[in-house]
Amino acid sequence: MFKKENRLTSTLFKLLEDAKLLHTKNFYIKYTENLNPKATNKNKIATVVPKKVSKSAVERNKIKKRIINVLNHPYFTDAKNKPMLIAIYTKKSAQNLMQEDIRQELSCTQVFHSL
Repeated sequence: MFKKENRLTSTLFKLLEDAKLLHTKNFYIKYTENLNPKATNKNKIATVVPKKVSKSAVERNKIKKRIINVLNHPYFTDAKNKPMLIAIYTKKSAQNLMQEDIRQELSCTQVFHSL
């Protein structure tokens, strides 16, 4: 689980409706700048694993934990320029990814390079 300061709350999640969308091989990433005046210098992140990926809640939780373990690193959570709101949706192809593969794919994305 993310630290409270890094969690994307439900009210902030609604702001992602008009966000930019980035596609990778295994993920859809929605992101936008955090315009909240009380924003800390931390990115707010959420992970979403839909039932299309796996019908089993146990499997979905395993995938989510792998992603969260990767994203808990300060490289992803600390904002270098502006704090961002980020939601990571998994595709079915992400089901068998290991943590190193997830780290490599997410660290190469434009979202985390521009932070």
